Amino acid sequence: MRNGDAVRTALDASLAVLAPHTGDRDWNVPAGPLCRFVLDRLFPDAPEEPDAQPAEVLLWCTGRGELNGRPRRSSWNWRAAMGEWPV
Repeated sequence: MRNGDAVRTALDASLAVLAPHTGDRDWNVPAGPLCRFVLDRLFPDAPEEPDAQPAEVLLWCTGRGELNGRPRRSSWNWRAAMGEWPV
């Protein structure tokens, strides 16, 4: 997968994962590899939280939840950088 394709895939995946958290509903977010991929690709500065699931970290990175005592973010942005990234 080329870097540009991986970035687009990560953006699409993040929208699918985060869409349920944009309104007043709080649906379950798929955990594991999909969220980890989005974090690695779009949030390279995401905090390392060994006792948190990737979905919890992703929700915190996008201002949709607290994370191990860290307050909910009031602003955020993703970084669709095209550097050397794991695929």
